[in-house]
Order: sequence, then structure tokens, then C-alpha cells
Amino acid sequence: MNIGLAQRAALVRRGAHVAVVALLALLLAQVALGRGTADVPVPIHHREGWAVLNEIEPLQKEWFVALRPMARSADLLVEGTLGDVTKGRVFGSPGDYVYYVNVELTISDVLRGRPVTQEPGSVIVEIMLPYESAYEAVAADLPGTTGLYFLRNKKTEAASMGLPQDVQEAETYFYRFVSTQGVLTRDSASRVFAPLAEPGYFPFNLNGAAYEHVRRDTEASLRS
Repeated sequence: MNIGLAQRAALVRRGAHVAVVALLALLLAQVALGRGTADVPVPIHHREGWAVLNEIEPLQKEWFVALRPMARSADLLVEGTLGDVTKGRVFGSPGDYVYYVNVELTISDVLRGRPVTQEPGSVIVEIMLPYESAYEAVAADLPGTTGLYFLRNKKTEAASMGLPQDVQEAETYFYRFVSTQGVLTRDSASRVFAPLAEPGYFPFNLNGAAYEHVRRDTEASLRS
């Protein structure tokens, strides 16, 4: 069948349009499945590793209504990037074990406190898992996440609870998030995303705010 140049050009344009639509559909499907591509990283709020941590009620040990009291409460407040996730301590008895992971947090700036660390420039954040198999998602999705981290030193906490000296010493180099509120990440658009925040409560209201503005507000809250 012979077709004219105009018809051929129309077919080419139609084919290109179909290809673009197909590519967009593929990328959207990848994001929906919690995956990414080399050029289109998965947004923080689509990452399974953060989602499974939302299942843990004990992470919510403390409660804050605003940025200032949370910042001033933290034993250590840093800007940094989460790195390697390794399997950590296990507590409990058969059939009722509690599993933890150790997350290396590389520090780029200290806003409050003095890091207690075995490796200069980083601290260990200990996070409880909702179940043992959650390790895979957490280990895959948390590394590379940059943001503001509001931390409690577990030795300091153990001392405040009056726990035995040997227990306090065992906790020396471990930190935890002050609560699910104590993680304010910076997304690829330099906006804040609080991956563990409860909808309707602080700091859920900070989602989408300019990261640098929130950082400046955090610094100001420490001075006032």
C-alpha cells in the first residue's frame, strides 16, 4: 500500500505519542509498586521501608506539639544522611522476640548536643522492627535519606529511668528517634517530608514546606 508523505508523518507522530504514553504508564506502575528507575527515584513517601515502621507503636515514646519543644528536648539534633542498615540486638523469649536494626547516621551538621560515637562523624540509630522480615524493606529503603534527626541517647534515657549501671553502659552508643515525629527528611525537591508523622498532628503539617526554611526555624528555636 502506498501512502503519501503527510500520511507517513502522521503515523510517525502517532507512534511517538503512543510510545510516550506507554513509557509514562510504565514509570507510574514502577512507583506504584514501590520501585524506581535509574532516572526516576522512588519518592520517600512511597518507600516500603518507612511504611512498615509506621506499624510500630512503641516508637511513639514521647509526644510534641511543635518544633521548638521537640528541638530543645533532643539529646542530639543533627542534619545528616542515613547509611548502612544492619541487623541489631534481639530481646525477649522464643515466640516473643523483639528485633532491632542499627542504622548508621552520617552527620553533616550538629545543631544541638554532642555525639557519643565509636566512629567519628556518625552515630548509630537503633530502630525496632514490627517483625523480623521487615528488615529487608528497611535495609533497602532508608539508606540515602537526608534530613533533620531529633535523637535520644539510650544511655541517658536508661540513667533517667534508674536502670542498673551495666545496662546504662550497654546503651552508650545507641540513639533512637525521640518519637515518630523526630524525622524530617528532605525530598528531591528540597521539601520536607515527615515519613513517620501521624496525619493531622505535628509535624504532618510541615510536609511540603521548604526544607531550608524548616531548618532555619529549627535553629532559631534553639536560640530563643
